[in-house]
This record gives sequence, C-alpha cells and structure tokens, in this order.
Amino acid sequence: MLSSAGDHPASSEVAESGKARTIQAPEAEPVDLLRTAGAPVFKRVVPVAAAVVVVIVVVLILLLR
Repeated sequence: MLSSAGDHPASSEVAESGKARTIQAPEAEPVDLLRTAGAPVFKRVVPVAAAVVVVIVVVLILLLR
C-alpha cells in the first residue's frame, strides 16, 4: 500500500540529519520554442497561408468583374 508523503521522510539521510539535501546544478534556461518547434509549425502554417491568399485572390477577381 502506498503511503502519503507526510508519513515517512524521503530517505534515511533526511531523517538522520534533519535537513533536506540540495542538488547542485546549473541554472535552468528557458526553451526557445521558435527554434525548437519552428520547422514543424512552419510546415503546417504555409499551406494554410497559401489557401488564404488563393481565397483572397479569387474573391478580388470575382468582385472586380
């Protein structure tokens, strides 16, 4: 059976020393979403943008007749 987090300390080290351990790691950096997901988003946006341009051109041609 699973116990809740408050029932038992996370490790015997914490229970013995009374202090939580600290992790030494470099500062977290934000993810550049445009660089990370730019190509897949671009591949999906281009066809939609092209369709919008075609619709606008067709509407303009029909209105100018």
